[in-house]
Amino acid sequence: MINKLKALVLVGCLGLAPAAFAIPFSINVTGGALSNLSGAWTLSGPTSTGGSFNLGLLGSYTANRDIAAGSYTWGLSSGTEYFGGAVWTLFVNNRLVDGGAGGNVIGRFTLNDSGEFNAVPEPGTLALLGLGLLGIGFSVRRRQPEA
Repeated sequence: MINKLKALVLVGCLGLAPAAFAIPFSINVTGGALSNLSGAWTLSGPTSTGGSFNLGLLGSYTANRDIAAGSYTWGLSSGTEYFGGAVWTLFVNNRLVDGGAGGNVIGRFTLNDSGEFNAVPEPGTLALLGLGLLGIGFSVRRRQPEA
């Protein structure tokens, strides 16, 4: 009886321990009409992975992985493209993180333990935001009436 009680307590304690979450990650690449597309993608962070693709006419490629929480840098590069380019989408925890067309992309995102993510803006984006705010500040300052 005591051993069964100890086993039950141990199983209960294991149930309360924090679990390592496996967060779904998916990248999809589709070639355009009349395209012959090849390339590779990488994911660097707590879970590092990658893959390569070689798409024929109207071909598509999908990779699904489980990743851990943390900060990531990902990249997509495509080599040969004829009469059309790559259309790609990146999903984390079944939510669209990024997507677009073209073949050489680098992005960043951060996941917390519950699988919620925050896209990390590129330095150029932050510089443009700063210049825009600076311009707004100067225009407001010029419009103030003199006493």
